[in-house]
This record gives sequence, structure tokens and C-alpha cells, in this order.
Amino acid sequence: MGRALKKFATAALVAASLPSAAQADIHLDLGGYIRSYIAYADQGERVIAPGDNSLDTFRFTREIEMHFSGERTLENGVTVGIKSEFKLGNEGHDGVVNSITGGARDSNQFDEAYLYFTGGFGRFQIGAKDGAAHLLSVQAPAADTYVDGMRVYMQSWNIDTWDDGRDNGSFAPPNSTLRLGYDNSNFSNIDRITYLTPKWSGVQLGFSYAPENRQHVTDGAFEPAFPDDNAGGFEDAIDLAARWDTKLGDVKLALGAGYSFAGTEVEAAPGANGSDDFRTLTAGVNMAWREWSLGGAIKRSNTGVSGDSDQHIGVVGVAWDQKPWHLGATYYHLDLGANAFSIGLADDLEVTRITTGGWYQLTDGVTLRGTVSLLDVDNGANSGTDPKPLQVALGTEITF
Repeated sequence: MGRALKKFATAALVAASLPSAAQADIHLDLGGYIRSYIAYADQGERVIAPGDNSLDTFRFTREIEMHFSGERTLENGVTVGIKSEFKLGNEGHDGVVNSITGGARDSNQFDEAYLYFTGGFGRFQIGAKDGAAHLLSVQAPAADTYVDGMRVYMQSWNIDTWDDGRDNGSFAPPNSTLRLGYDNSNFSNIDRITYLTPKWSGVQLGFSYAPENRQHVTDGAFEPAFPDDNAGGFEDAIDLAARWDTKLGDVKLALGAGYSFAGTEVEAAPGANGSDDFRTLTAGVNMAWREWSLGGAIKRSNTGVSGDSDQHIGVVGVAWDQKPWHLGATYYHLDLGANAFSIGLADDLEVTRITTGGWYQLTDGVTLRGTVSLLDVDNGANSGTDPKPLQVALGTEITF
């Protein structure tokens, strides 16, 4: 019996070492990045108690991602590929993963994971990934893409002081932050299908669909179907997008627009999250001439809440690029309805941010970055105190 088991084990090892006839010949590539910042924010004084109550902060932030990707071109010319992204080194003391992108990630630090097919028909992908409204969007030039770009990754403001000048928990948007970006991604990286057309004379169209906003898990194949009667839940998330890239003489021009919609499963109580369909519209333009670029973008959203809940954003940016240097400046303005995201303020909130700075490329994949941002908050009838904080951010990014 011992010999028989030994022979069986040997045969099993040999079989396991042989390539499987059903195995796709796709070799995974390893990549990713690390972004690290030293940030100082002059928040002003909190007036909740007498004495020295400075809200100035000095801190270190980081974000590390590892990417696994691979693709193979078939005999018919179609390319099939996969990509998966993981957050590293962001574990909290309580086991909840928090990163400088804001919000909590799941415990295995899963970010994106999807497969795609590309060819003469365009691009088709399925999995956890941003929708077409984000993928085809046009970003205004920025001082530092991660600080004042379309999707903000580094922000050190104490936003709780914006409504009344107090650090008292009175202003608590979703995920305890309000990132001053303008991306059209109401449900980032949920499981969805996306189709992007080929480019016709520089024009590209896109469509995305997700049945629910809650599907974003690694072991999703074993998740039961969610009930279709969740008060405040969203379903049938749809993205429509278009982009045009062209060249007019020495000027490069990019125009993009995206619209996203999601219906409610069951409407929540008036004024609560999910009390209205979630609708967002974005548009952007970017013009580049020699070393210079100029552009702007707008965002309009009802934030999925009924009543005075709209979010209006406008941004204008200019940049100068002459390798290894990049210099830029942006003007950003946010109008936030009193009950946007079901916050429940006494009055609307206006936030203006001016950012200047840039980066220096030491070598391929390595940059040193620095910005200064000034903020001006007008909180209307919420308080007689209008915060005017300042943020200085010095950082580096290494991509591999």
C-alpha cells in the first residue's frame, strides 16, 4: 500500500508540473506605484474652547499599489487581458484598510479587478472598474494631478471646521471627507460591464452598466443575489460618455462629456441618501500648444438626495511642461447644497481653492512634487466664521 501511494504521489506531481491544455498563455506583469507626501495644513483656530486650540497639522501620507496585468493577442487579432490592483501598507490598527484616497477598503485591500477584450470592434471589459463617464473624461491641467486634479489622492484639510469654524463633528460628509475633485464616478470600481467604441476621426463613445452599487468583492461568485428592495440603495447604474481628440495646426484639443444615472431600489425618506435617483453630468476641455496647456471642467450632480442637495463644481487650470519640469495652477470652486449627501447644514456651502506648484522628473518613473493650496470657505448662515486654511504638500512618486 505504501508503494502504491508513493507512485500515485509521484504521478500527481509530474502531472501538476505539465502545462494544462486549457491554460491560457498569458504571462502576468508586475507594476504599481508608491506616493508619499509630507503635508502641512494651517487650519486656523477652533473656537470650541479657550486657550491654545490650534488646528495646524503636520503629517505624512502614503499610498502604495501593486498591479498584476497580462494580455495575449489571439490568432483572430483580438487581444484578451486581465488586470488586478491591490493596496499595500494601508492597514489600520482595527483591521480596517484606509488609504489617502479616502474611505475604507475591504480587508484584503482589493481595488480593481477586471478582464477586457480589444480589437477592431473597440474595447469591452467586465469587472470592478470605473465606468465610461470617468474613463473618457477630460481633465483640466493641474499643478499636481493627485492634489488638485480630477481625482484627489492627497488632502489634509480638517473639513469639520468648514461649516462653523469648529472641530465639533457638525460637518460629516460620507467617508468623513469631501475630496475637492470633479470625477464622474458615483460608484467607483463596482462590478460593471463597459464598452468603448473605436475612435472615428478622433471621436470615441462609451457605455457602462452595473446592476447594483454594492457589488465590489473579491469572492463575488459566491455572493447571493441582493434583495431588490433596499431603501436608499441604488440599482441599474448607467454611464454614457463621449470624447473627441484632434489636432488643429499646432494646437491639440480634447473635449469630453459624461452622464451617469442610477435609480433607487426603494426611495429613502425625503432628504436622506437614496431619496432621489443619482444623476451626474461632467464636461471638460483641454487645449495644448507647444509647452502650454489650458483647460477647464464642470460637474453637476444631485448627489442622490432630494431637496437642496445639488453639487456644482467648476475648475480652470493652466500648465507649462518642459522636461524635466512641470508647473501648473488651478482655480477650483464648489457650490454644495445644504443637504447634499444628506449632510443637513443650515445653509449652502461655497469652497474656493487656488493651487500652484508642479513637479520635477528625476528619471523615468520618479518625480519630486510640491504644491501650495489656499482655501476660502463661505458657509453662509451656518456661521459668522469663514475658514481660510492653507495646505503645503511635498511629495514623491515612484512608478514601477
